Amino acid sequence: MCGPVLGECINMSKGFASCSEYCQGKGEQCVENGCEGSTYKGYNDTNFCMNDVAATSHSNPCDHINTWGPTQLVIRCCCTDST
Repeated sequence: MCGPVLGECINMSKGFASCSEYCQGKGEQCVENGCEGSTYKGYNDTNFCMNDVAATSHSNPCDHINTWGPTQLVIRCCCTDST
């Protein structure tokens, strides 16, 4: 198994309430604080997310329900990477 990695950029329309849910949907597990000390990163713009700039790091538990809003329109969850 490789080290944890940030997953794809997801927004509220993807239907995932938490990073645990997102990672499990990919056949992986969420890694709390496993990606540079973050459980997930939040972005206010999809382009920022795709380029991993202007991120807000979060160290919430994996099962924390994501809160969507103007400063967090897109997130990337820290998941195991078994590929």
